[in-house]
Amino acid sequence: MLISIKKKFVFFSNPKCGTTSIEAGLSPLCEISINGTRDGKHLKPSDFTSWETLLRQYHSCEKLLKICTTRHPIEKLISWYTYRSRPELKIKNSKRYLGNTDFSEWCRQEMKKDHDEWFFQSSKDKLDVDIVVPIKYIHKLEKLFSNLFCKNIKFPSKNASPKRKDLFSTSELYKLAERELKYAHPSFHHRIKMHHQIEAICSKSNALEDINFNKELFSQSL
Repeated sequence: MLISIKKKFVFFSNPKCGTTSIEAGLSPLCEISINGTRDGKHLKPSDFTSWETLLRQYHSCEKLLKICTTRHPIEKLISWYTYRSRPELKIKNSKRYLGNTDFSEWCRQEMKKDHDEWFFQSSKDKLDVDIVVPIKYIHKLEKLFSNLFCKNIKFPSKNASPKRKDLFSTSELYKLAERELKYAHPSFHHRIKMHHQIEAICSKSNALEDINFNKELFSQSL
């Protein structure tokens, strides 16, 4: 999580959504940078209330622009599986290691779960952030921050999950995951639908700050 008091924004670190690269590019420019998972790196926007109180009290920050990234639900599952199948977890005998777990079966079980609460949405008819950017439009986020800081900002490539040599390609894993969609909980399908809507909204405008995401998303039936 990154907070710029001067530029009045907070960037929330949605796991497996390109946030390590973004934080690497922005951390030197922000007054507050929370990089450790245990320290609150992945704090959800809905849990930011106490921070807002402190920022108002000590820094006179009455309103912060809340920003986060997102990723297609299937792509995010693939990223998690790849990340948790990395060799070092096997060497450490970690309980998080998924390398011995069948990918299709794991996807099926994850898709069956109720996903009513999203990282950036804790209620049905409102986002907890002002701007949500699919990682395919990361260049538009670079433009947003370049305008805010009046300097050219490019996010470096960071924290790409190392792939096992015996693992299928990403496109092959995607096809395997799609086959499991027939078992998915309705909320997982809802996430996919909303993600497509967010992508469509972002594609229409070059300036993310000009988009009212809540109005665009919830003025239409989901």
